[in-house]
Amino acid sequence: MSLLVYKILGEIRSLLKKNIYSGTLRLMRGNVANSYQKLKEILTRNFYFIDMSNNPVIPAVVLIMFSLLMIYFAFLRWPCLIDDAFITLTYSKNIVLGRGFVYNYGEPTYGSTSPLLVLIGAALGVLLPWLPLHLLVTLFTALCAIGIGWILLIFHRQFRISPWIAVFMGSAVIIASDPVYLGMESFLFQFLLVLSCTQAFRKRYLSCGVCIALLHLTRAEGVLLLPVLMLYVCVSDFNKGERDIYNLFRPLLRMALGAGVVAGIWTCYAYITFGRITPNTFSAKITALEYTGKGLDFRASWLLYVNNRFKDWGGFFNVYNVFGVMIWSLAGLGIYDIVRYRRRWIIFLLYALAYIIGYSIINIGFHRWYGLPLVLILILSMVLGGARLAGRVLASQRKILMVGMILTVTILFLGVEIYRGVGQSSRKWMDPRAPTYLKVASWLRSNTEPGSSVSIGEIGYIGYFTDNKIVDLVGLVSPEVVPFLAKGDTVGGFMMYKPDYHILIEGCPFSEPILKHPFFIENYTQVACIRGPKPREKMYIYKRKQEICSFNSCVKNSI
Repeated sequence: MSLLVYKILGEIRSLLKKNIYSGTLRLMRGNVANSYQKLKEILTRNFYFIDMSNNPVIPAVVLIMFSLLMIYFAFLRWPCLIDDAFITLTYSKNIVLGRGFVYNYGEPTYGSTSPLLVLIGAALGVLLPWLPLHLLVTLFTALCAIGIGWILLIFHRQFRISPWIAVFMGSAVIIASDPVYLGMESFLFQFLLVLSCTQAFRKRYLSCGVCIALLHLTRAEGVLLLPVLMLYVCVSDFNKGERDIYNLFRPLLRMALGAGVVAGIWTCYAYITFGRITPNTFSAKITALEYTGKGLDFRASWLLYVNNRFKDWGGFFNVYNVFGVMIWSLAGLGIYDIVRYRRRWIIFLLYALAYIIGYSIINIGFHRWYGLPLVLILILSMVLGGARLAGRVLASQRKILMVGMILTVTILFLGVEIYRGVGQSSRKWMDPRAPTYLKVASWLRSNTEPGSSVSIGEIGYIGYFTDNKIVDLVGLVSPEVVPFLAKGDTVGGFMMYKPDYHILIEGCPFSEPILKHPFFIENYTQVACIRGPKPREKMYIYKRKQEICSFNSCVKNSI
């Protein structure tokens, strides 16, 4: 009997142990699950950034990291900008010095394609006079490149994209940009282009018009955005059911008013000051292409440049142009995405079309920075295409494998592009003649009187780093030279000014007719030979003989 009782008690004890253990385990699991759910609710309620797909905080942190990269590029690039950047900077320098809109000395000339950047540079020089002007402008243009991504992130709802797509766009613009163009108006133009579209999406039509006018003052082709945005606004309101003529045209009038006031003020100033409303550069470059036949025209070069620019992406990993094919494919998918799903983005495609048609009609000589707005629009299309592709991949059955492949390619691409950008930024001289220009400028500062005239075909470095009167043999800042060039006469402009000094760039065919002219042979003598760091890189300085009257006492003949 006692043995039976003992067995029964043992069974009861073991059963109680099992129930207590399992009950305790269930209780612990329930407590952990409840605690996790409560913690998640607290974090989600108090820290909205946990929702990574909708909240812009974490994307903003990522964009800050890429923004610092562009600042790093700017600090590497500012001592050695390309020659054309210093043309605009020279005008800013002279405004800071109180001389007005002149190229060191003489009458005011409209020799910069970007009067807005001239004025911004002058304002920065006045506000921060203890810093080099070209450093300030380089940092400003870097901030413009950074600002594109921040506009897209802050107003991502207006662009109808997620914060992460906005960050990918801003990061792609930064890492795929060419730091060599820092200090020029290209990034300011792109920033104002995106800002103008943003204001149109926000229905801030008056400020949209002001932004378009500023875009036009950055580069003249910015005015093409005005009819594109007007068409978008009108069609958009019409599709929403608006049929009243007044309500349809009221936004257009506000946009035209904002653009007209700002552009009108500058036009009046330009006509009073310069006697013209278009830059000298426009007529000079058309003349150079049409009559001298030097360089490639826009019509034949823009697509070649954009394609070659994509071929460069990916650096030495771009075997058989793999990245180029991928980028064009993603851009094509992005254009499809715009036409099919994101109709308001079609503004950028229409502007690209107007840009290509406008430049092809005038067929001006092509420079690489003319293609940068097209590269920007293709970058934005590429990211939209990548977002569309990623959405399809995440909905597929083999998402882990596909996501891994996409991340690997993306990280590889970002890595080599950052490496390329750092290499391009740290390359000491993007303009191979820049060290020689600086040596020539140093010689002129030491051996010439301020205001003495110097003729040369490349005027950026010499104008900015000296205080001499510059005679531009290409006609950018010396408009009187252009009519001679239009006749194929490269000597007439020189003979008109008869400068105190002439700088011959070795191998430059522009100066050869001048050297062979009897007047030059009789009245000029070589006083210096400046050697650059590379072989066969020389510049010769010729001085006008003393018995000949100086530039200031010469009377210019009318054309």
